[in-house]
Amino acid sequence: MSDPLPRVPGGPGVSRFVQRGEHRLSYESRGAPGAPPVLVLHDLLAARGQLRDLADALTNAGWEAVLADVRGHGASPLISGPGYPPAELAADANIIQ
Repeated sequence: MSDPLPRVPGGPGVSRFVQRGEHRLSYESRGAPGAPPVLVLHDLLAARGQLRDLADALTNAGWEAVLADVRGHGASPLISGPGYPPAELAADANIIQ
């Protein structure tokens, strides 16, 4: 299991990227530094931008909302090979948390 990434400063809408194997994943965080984080993931065929209203509600409630684009969605590049096995998506989420 990979260790989670440390929190990187950035404002709402600022894309950051993490590499997991051959996959580059895009994410952004919203909320006060030091607030408890919650990872917000979209459905397949969607993107993190569709969840910004939810992220704003979470930050207003005192959370840090971390929005991620799963493999091949939003700002995360398209992938080749076997689609989206649940175990791989979970491992991707773990590296972002």
